[in-house]
Amino acid sequence: GILTRGFFHGYNPWIWASVCNNAFGGLLIAAVIKYADNILKNFATSVSIVLTTAASVQYFGLALSWPFILGVACVCYSVFLYSGSTPDLLSFLRPMKEKPG
Repeated sequence: GILTRGFFHGYNPWIWASVCNNAFGGLLIAAVIKYADNILKNFATSVSIVLTTAASVQYFGLALSWPFILGVACVCYSVFLYSGSTPDLLSFLRPMKEKPG
């Protein structure tokens, strides 16, 4: 148990790499939010999900299925819904406003 062996008993280099990766990710998110805006963080989260999926297909032989693709789309969209900044999916249908001057 934790009382006899200590909290860090059984940690190996892979565990420490995972802990450091999560800590660095948290600091990176804080920097993105501080120097950018929440919408950029949402795009970064969505892009990371898509790139991780692409890497899994390439390197681990992940077989994509329609339920998986739908799940990725739902997760990406929920990131925007949760933050309150829904993406304007139909913006390309509206004419662009001309800049004055």
